[in-house]
Amino acid sequence: MAVVEKIGPKAFAQHPIGSGAFVLTDRVPTQRIELVRNPNYWRSGRPYLDALSLEYVADDNARILAVVSGNTDVAVAIPFSQIQRLRRSPDVRVQLEQLAGLAFILPNLKKAPLNERNVMLALNYATPRQAILRDVFFNAAVIANSANAAPLPYWNPRLPTFPYDIAKAKALLAQSSVPKGFATTLSYVGADTDSQALATILQSAWAGIGVKLALQQLDITTLVNNIPKFDYDLAYQPADATVVDIGAQDEGALFLEDPASLHFGGYAYNDPKATGWVQEVIRTYNPAVRTRLFQQLQQYCMYVDPPGIPIIFPTERTLVKDRV
Repeated sequence: MAVVEKIGPKAFAQHPIGSGAFVLTDRVPTQRIELVRNPNYWRSGRPYLDALSLEYVADDNARILAVVSGNTDVAVAIPFSQIQRLRRSPDVRVQLEQLAGLAFILPNLKKAPLNERNVMLALNYATPRQAILRDVFFNAAVIANSANAAPLPYWNPRLPTFPYDIAKAKALLAQSSVPKGFATTLSYVGADTDSQALATILQSAWAGIGVKLALQQLDITTLVNNIPKFDYDLAYQPADATVVDIGAQDEGALFLEDPASLHFGGYAYNDPKATGWVQEVIRTYNPAVRTRLFQQLQQYCMYVDPPGIPIIFPTERTLVKDRV
């Protein structure tokens, strides 16, 4: 903290100091990060590696080829569509791990008609999650039954997911300001093949209720930067980009359901009932009370006033060379 106060957070971000296993030696934005073993690391004999090079490779096929060819040892965020093929490939293995997170469509709730409850409910019912699970994620993920990240403590795994119900979606849209549909745009990472497949399915499915969905391909940096500026209609980040960094639901709830929580993003969702539960739950350590409040919030933000369109709880797919 003393170093941050002395040189400022921007300078610290470029020249970080910490007690981790590695020391930063070089960094080229959007290209690579070079690390070496920390000789002062507090765990004797660790880390096992002398150096580590992290390279940013946006293209899925290029990442895969780097491992298969032996030029790289590990690649993350392997497309779901490649899992079965790579499992049959010699000299490599695919590791799957359930992550705590949520892959979801984030609406700009400052824009009409996305800020209408019935519109958001209609889009949820018009989303064919079983088909998406099969055709995009190849049954290697779990359909989300919450508008917040999971699996985490206090999450209710028994709450049903949204059914695909076009008739119900049309009925809900009929009660909105756009009964015959509307035009909107979905922004996603163009280099991510899974995101492209998901966007195409949504474009076709939502047309069934009169929603004309334009597709906008962006790079991940532009997409992430546009979200806090509310410079988008609907946004989808790759499943791997929407995982939580702490083992609790508080952070996600503060971001999505508490509009006054500027520390966690200040999202535009504004439902007094949901926000009240968030404020109550972050002020108690009682497990029984936290379970009750989080599960109330889970059900309410799924079926009554959803802040987004949950798709899946993500799975990490890591391709590893057999020598590792």
